[in-house]
Amino acid sequence: MLSNSAFLFPLFAVFLPFAIVALGLWRVFLKADQPGWAAIIPFYNFYVLCKVAKKPVWFLLLLFVPIANFYAIFSIWNGVSKNFGKGLGFTLGLIFLPYIFLLVLGFDESSYGDQSPPTTGLQFLQIVLVAGVVAFVFIGAVGILGVIAIPNFQKFKGKAQQSEAKVALAQLYTAQKAFHVEYGFYHTDLEALKMTQSNLQSYRIGFVNPSVLDSEILATLGELQLDPAKMQVIPAGRTPASHVDLGNYCSDCTATKDTFKAVAVGFINGKADVWTINESKQLKNIQWEEK
Repeated sequence: MLSNSAFLFPLFAVFLPFAIVALGLWRVFLKADQPGWAAIIPFYNFYVLCKVAKKPVWFLLLLFVPIANFYAIFSIWNGVSKNFGKGLGFTLGLIFLPYIFLLVLGFDESSYGDQSPPTTGLQFLQIVLVAGVVAFVFIGAVGILGVIAIPNFQKFKGKAQQSEAKVALAQLYTAQKAFHVEYGFYHTDLEALKMTQSNLQSYRIGFVNPSVLDSEILATLGELQLDPAKMQVIPAGRTPASHVDLGNYCSDCTATKDTFKAVAVGFINGKADVWTINESKQLKNIQWEEK
């Protein structure tokens, strides 16, 4: 069973910055005597932000006008910065690093309408240091979670890709049964079975001699040159020992009146993956790692 971290990582990476911005904006609105919950309401939060910046409401329309929107964004954040006694450096921080500078503005000792001098060089340096620490902690947390989650995510992705083999072999089984009902025997020609390889991305399907063991199939595949990028076998992929063929037709793969065995070979996370199915609908993942 996969760890929850495989699902938590992308959610964490997407929603944590949003949550930080929302928290900082919530605090800024409260300090400006505006409703804090407005921070999480799309569009309305920009309306309240204009009020905090003491900008006319029609500035919201400028946000949808190319080029003019740059002026609107700068003017709104600069207005917010000035109304809390901050300077140009802090304005730039709000624009380019909002998830850091909004937290600083929301939790520092500045007050709305503060007409104190703009941020001094020393104060700005302190802000930058705090921002650096916050950024370092954030990046470190994402990195640690990534180290934990990425391997599990790869496993989850591989399991999802394996569904292609299961579906393809199930369809091939159904096609064989329909052919058997009509003609009284099984076939090893995909075209005769009205099957195609063209819709497969990660796997190739074909046939093997029903009498061979799984170990013989793996041994044969281990001796073949497989091209993962094109999902082709070089050369044709049929050997006298096991009669494995991933082409459209296998003349040497004996399908009788009562038996057949089909195979799907794919590459998952850089390793080969092998599935088989027979006339009894026994679907097996016999696996094989490229050596």
